Amino acid sequence: MKRKVLSMKKIISLSLCVVLLIGMFSCGESASNRTSDSMADSTSTEVSGDLVVQSETETQEVVNDDLGEHDFGGYEYKILAPSVDSMTWITPNLNSEEMTGEALNDAVYTRNRAIEERFNMKFVETYDNWEFGINEMREVVNSGDNAYDLMNMLERNALSCYVEGMSFSYEDIPYIDTSKPYWSSNLSDYMSIAGENIFEYGDFSIGAYDTTVILLFNKKMLEDFNLENPYALVKNGTWTLDKFSEMMKAVTADIDGNGVMDEKDRYGYIAMPKQVLPAMWISCGQLSISKNENDEPVFNLANDEGFYNVISKVFSITRDTGSWYVNDIQSDIDTVLEDMFASNGGLFHDSSFRKLARLRTMDTDFGILPYPKYDESQEQYYTRQYGGNIAIAPITSNEIDKTGIILEAMACESRKTVLPAYYEISLKTKNSRDEESGEMLDIILSNRVYDLGDSFWCNDIRDGFLRNMFASDDRDLVSNATKVEKSINKKIAKVIEEVKALKK
Repeated sequence: MKRKVLSMKKIISLSLCVVLLIGMFSCGESASNRTSDSMADSTSTEVSGDLVVQSETETQEVVNDDLGEHDFGGYEYKILAPSVDSMTWITPNLNSEEMTGEALNDAVYTRNRAIEERFNMKFVETYDNWEFGINEMREVVNSGDNAYDLMNMLERNALSCYVEGMSFSYEDIPYIDTSKPYWSSNLSDYMSIAGENIFEYGDFSIGAYDTTVILLFNKKMLEDFNLENPYALVKNGTWTLDKFSEMMKAVTADIDGNGVMDEKDRYGYIAMPKQVLPAMWISCGQLSISKNENDEPVFNLANDEGFYNVISKVFSITRDTGSWYVNDIQSDIDTVLEDMFASNGGLFHDSSFRKLARLRTMDTDFGILPYPKYDESQEQYYTRQYGGNIAIAPITSNEIDKTGIILEAMACESRKTVLPAYYEISLKTKNSRDEESGEMLDIILSNRVYDLGDSFWCNDIRDGFLRNMFASDDRDLVSNATKVEKSINKKIAKVIEEVKALKK
């Protein structure tokens, strides 16, 4: 089976990076710059993702933003973002007004106060609902005033704003240097359209980490059924769909003996219908939207044998075995499945970095894994990263230089303060239960994949016909993809046309 995951740029190992972040990285001091390939040498192990695993003998460069001195004269930098209450599945805010004792919040607070002092400015963040986007942007642009310097919105809404000509491309924002390691070059490769890097995720984009998908497993159940150690399977390259299925089937049972599998029984795998297929087509190296030689998105699943093979396999190991708990939950804030997993109702559970925090009080120990490979011939583990809010600047901003400076500083300073707090404290210390889970997190973050059919066009593809296929046990990919191919490609073509027009 041919994998379709796009080629990536190489940057530093996050596990090594976290240690150095705490003790070395400085954003306000002079240092040399880093290019995307400068960290690799003959001792490095190249991977198809954000990171490169390096030997401990390599010398790490100090990273700095090279912004120099700027005085903004007390400027109020205005941000519109979703409220925390309306968007509980990711971290939507870019500011914190006070220290609370919670590591991530306090790191954001510390970062922003440092930037305020450095540039003589002040962050002012106001809040809207989680779906805000194009209508709010139209109001800002039509008014012609500088109501907001930055609007932090869902990626698909951000795309709509851009193609209507209402926001800046990141390529047109001064002072941003995406060759620096605090910009996620891997994810921007996936997000680019027709050669234009419209959007970027900086290390201040915690939502892009929140939506990193992981697989949890119940350690007690693993021991009770004398199953293989999945950590060892991951490390030796044998963590595959077949092994996943074998372990799921071993625990699935009608606990109450009533002949009906429901929420009171035990399952091999617990996940929402819309999350099952994308988690596994991506872990198996497939994309629902590919790109042609001109970096233009293309939807062609009706003729995609590799994608078909993966989807067929997923139906087989979940639906045919009864190992997946059948449900129709669609909301990211629904906790029914998490409660089932916490009550020992399943061996494996689909989760994300953000959702992981909701299992802090689970009595039974659990571990963290990447989703399995298609088979042992697949060289890498791939991890789904399904979007997150993107910070965009309205074209009415008459202070775009300030926006570029602040975004660059936020990304760099986040690598020093916010990312270590998020990764080391929030993930490795508070929410994971063992040292091996930390190792798995390094593997997970090293190969993140961003599928445009799982983000920009998710309403049509992931949450559209593919979700409906899995929910209704409809396996006719060719027929279903053919029905929507014309309409989806029409939408894609319109975006490509607008992007090209805006580049002229």
